[in-house]
Amino acid sequence: MRKPCIELDVGSLCRTRSLVITDTFGIRTLLKPSSESGEPHASWRMFQHASVRGNGPTSPASNLFFLPPALLRSVESRPLEEVLLLRDELANLAWAVERLIESPTDRPLNRFEVYLEQQRRRARETVEGDSSPPEVLRYRLSTEIPDYWIPLMPVRIGQGLRLQRGDVLKTDGSRGMVQALGRVLESGQALSLFEEEVPREGIRVTRGFQLTRWIDGSSHLWVGRRKGVGRGQGSSGLQFDSLET
Repeated sequence: MRKPCIELDVGSLCRTRSLVITDTFGIRTLLKPSSESGEPHASWRMFQHASVRGNGPTSPASNLFFLPPALLRSVESRPLEEVLLLRDELANLAWAVERLIESPTDRPLNRFEVYLEQQRRRARETVEGDSSPPEVLRYRLSTEIPDYWIPLMPVRIGQGLRLQRGDVLKTDGSRGMVQALGRVLESGQALSLFEEEVPREGIRVTRGFQLTRWIDGSSHLWVGRRKGVGRGQGSSGLQFDSLET
């Protein structure tokens, strides 16, 4: 059976006036849109666009089809920024982990490596300035959380749960809060996710340069974001009321 094909311009908005099917017996049948077929068929919708009328609610546009410009293939750089959304079952929390951010030199900066270097430097300073005997126990209210781990707290809104950005105190005694440094988790913007958007396998969000050529041969470069499957669950090591030497 031959399928009908209509060529449309990219970025055009079209309306179907009529569709007539001629079968092998020469019988011609006029097909109407589902919205004009009466109940229960009128409630079925697919590829139907909404139109805004005034300040009221949106209503389905009558029999409109939009052909958007779409890319077949693009060249993508290494991620400038990478964020992992994962679950921590032991702490009963979800976390947004900034693994990579864009540095002032427009290059990826590994926050994990920066955190390790800070830990080594603090450990050397602690050993040099600590004269207490090693067998003395120290009480800790809570263990330290890496400064690139942003907590996502479960909050009940209406009949469901949302994961919203929480705050963690810095451990340097400044009474400041740990802030996100990247564009994906911008600290100045509210962050609220549906609870089911962070599954057990986690989510990986990247941000990087993308390059493509359009049908007229022109080149286009932009910074895009991608969402993919994460790396499973993780553990922040968060503990309360602990003793250590």
